[in-house]
Amino acid sequence: MVHILTSLHPEATPIIEYFKLKKNFNTTEFEHFTSDNLSLSIAGVGGIKVASVFSFLFAQEKEAYFLLVGICGAKNNLINIGEIFLINKAIQNDSGKKFYPDIIFNHVLKENSIESFGKVITSQNLISEGDLIDMESAYFLEAAQFFMPPHRSHVLKIVSDHLNVKHITKDFISKIIEKNLDNINQIITILQEFSQYEQKILISNIEKDFLIKISENLKLTEYMKKEFFNLYKFAKVKKGFSTKELEDFLKYKITSKQERKKTYESLKNRLL
Repeated sequence: MVHILTSLHPEATPIIEYFKLKKNFNTTEFEHFTSDNLSLSIAGVGGIKVASVFSFLFAQEKEAYFLLVGICGAKNNLINIGEIFLINKAIQNDSGKKFYPDIIFNHVLKENSIESFGKVITSQNLISEGDLIDMESAYFLEAAQFFMPPHRSHVLKIVSDHLNVKHITKDFISKIIEKNLDNINQIITILQEFSQYEQKILISNIEKDFLIKISENLKLTEYMKKEFFNLYKFAKVKKGFSTKELEDFLKYKITSKQERKKTYESLKNRLL
C-alpha cells in the first residue's frame, strides 16, 4: 500500500479522479480516499496537520509507503511554474533540522531541496537554504523518519509561484497537478513495487547470518542495519544479487564514524 498525503483539496482532486479512488466514510477525522493498493488523505495546511495524519495512518499499517504531494513556492525565477521535483533534502526553518529521503530507485524527475516554514512566505528576499518553499515537507519527513526508514517516505512538489500567491486559485492548483499526473504515477508505481518486494522477499538464515556479520564488521547503527537488509532484498530480486558480491566488506576495519559513513555509502551503491 502507498498512502498519498496532500494539504489542499484542489491538490487531491485530480489524483482522486486519475486513480479512481473512492471516499472512505469510515474515516471521519479527515477526508480519506482509497482503492486496493492506494490511498489519499487530505491533511490540511501546515506541518502539524500533515504529521498528525501520517501518524494516524502509520498506526494502522506500519509496512506502507508514504508520498506527500503538493504545491510549493520557488525563490529562483528561473524555476518554471508547474515544474515538478522529487525532494532530496528538507529543512525546517524554525529548528534548522534537515531530513533526507533515501531515493534508492531510478527515476527521470529533477531533484531539489525544500525549506518548510510555519507561515506563508511572500518575500523573495528571505534567506533560506532550500530552493523551494512550503509549510509541510520537513515536518512530514520528521514524523515519517521517526518511525520508519527514509526510503519509505518521499515528497513530490510542484512549483505554483515565485513567492507571490495572489494569482493562485483552486482551479490553477488542480491544473498544475493534473499536468504532472504521469510523473506522480511513475513514482507511485515505483513505491508500490518496492512495497511488494518488502512483503514478499524472503532471505535464508545463511544470508541473514552473513548480513549480520557485515553489519557488525562495519559497526552499522540499528537504522543502517535495517536499511541494509531491505536494500539487499531489493538487489536480490531485481539484480539476482548474492552475498558473495559483498564478501570484501568483511575485510574493512572501521575506526571512526566518518569512515563508517563513507563505507556504508559504498555498500549502498553496490546494492543499488
